[in-house]
Amino acid sequence: MAERYDVIIIGSGAGGGTLAHRLAPSGKKILILERGDWLPREARNWNVGDVFGINRYVSPDAWLLPDGKSFQPQVHYFVGGATKLFGAALYRLRKEDFGELKHYDGVSPAWPISYDDVAPWYDKVAQEMNFPPSLQADFQGTAASFRNSLSNEALLILAALVTVYIVLGVLYESFIHPVTILSTLPSAGVGALLALMLFGEELSVVAIIGIILLIGIVKKNGIMMVDFALEAEREHGKSSTDAIYEACLLRFRPIMMTTMAALLGGIPLALGRGIGSELRRPLGICMVGGLLLSQVLTLYTTPVIYIFFDNLGKRVAGKREKNTEGHQPPAEAAGQS
Repeated sequence: MAERYDVIIIGSGAGGGTLAHRLAPSGKKILILERGDWLPREARNWNVGDVFGINRYVSPDAWLLPDGKSFQPQVHYFVGGATKLFGAALYRLRKEDFGELKHYDGVSPAWPISYDDVAPWYDKVAQEMNFPPSLQADFQGTAASFRNSLSNEALLILAALVTVYIVLGVLYESFIHPVTILSTLPSAGVGALLALMLFGEELSVVAIIGIILLIGIVKKNGIMMVDFALEAEREHGKSSTDAIYEACLLRFRPIMMTTMAALLGGIPLALGRGIGSELRRPLGICMVGGLLLSQVLTLYTTPVIYIFFDNLGKRVAGKREKNTEGHQPPAEAAGQS
C-alpha cells in the first residue's frame, strides 16, 4: 500500500533538515528523501587532505552540459547533506546574491524570490536557535545599511514633501496652490510602482531614490501651469478658468520637452545591460513609469484641481471678510454710517 505524505523534502542537509524541523510541530506527515547513505565514521573524515584534497567523499557522478560535455559537480550525497563535511552553519545570503550575477564563466540568473521574501525566515531561525546571552545576532555590512534605509524611507519621503510645500508656499505666497502642484505626485508614485511590478523588480533603495527623484521632475508640470495662471489672475485680472486654460495652451510644449528629455534619459537605465546594470535598472524603470503615467494624468487633473482650490480659497476669503465686518467696534460702524 502506497504511503501518502503531506510534505516531501528532497535533501537532508541544512536546508532540508531545518525545514523539516520547522514543520514538525504542525502535525503534517513529512518524508525526507536523501540520495546518499550514512557517512562512514573513520579517521579520514577529519583529514583535510582526504576531504578537500583528493575529494574522497565527493560523488563520482558526472553531469552533462548542453553541448554534451561532462563535468564533475563536486557534490556530496550523505544523510545530513554536505553539512557532514562543511559544518552545520546556515549562512545568510546577501541581498545582491538573489539578483543576476555576472562572473567569469557567464551570468547566473536572478532567483525567483528576493531577499525581502526570506529575511523574516532568517530572523525566525535566529530566534529558534536559542543562542546564549553572550551570542547575539544582528545585521552587518550592506544588509545592515539596507535594513536601516528601509526603516527611514517613509520619513524621508514625508520630509521631501514638506520641504517642497514650504518652498512653494513662500514662492507663491499661498497655502493652497502648493497643494495643487503636489497633486501631480501621486500619479507619478503609482506609475513607478506599477512599472516595478510589471518588470518584476523589487522596491529597493535605488527604486526609492527614483521615486524621490520623480518628486522634483514631475512637480515642474504643475509649477509651469500654476505659475503662469497665478500671474494671469493677479496681473491681468483673468478668472481662474481662463487663466489655467491659457496656461495649459502656452505651457504644453515646454512641459512635453522637459518630460521627454527626462523620460528618454531614463530608458537606457531601464533597458541597459552589462556589469552593474541590475543596480541602476530600478531607477530607470521608476523614472519611465512615473513620468508616463503622470504626464497623461496631470495635463487633465491639474487644471481641475487648480480651479477647485482657487474657488475654495475665494469662498474662504469671502467668509473671513464678512466675519471681520460683522465684528467691527460700534463707534467705527456708526462713523461709517
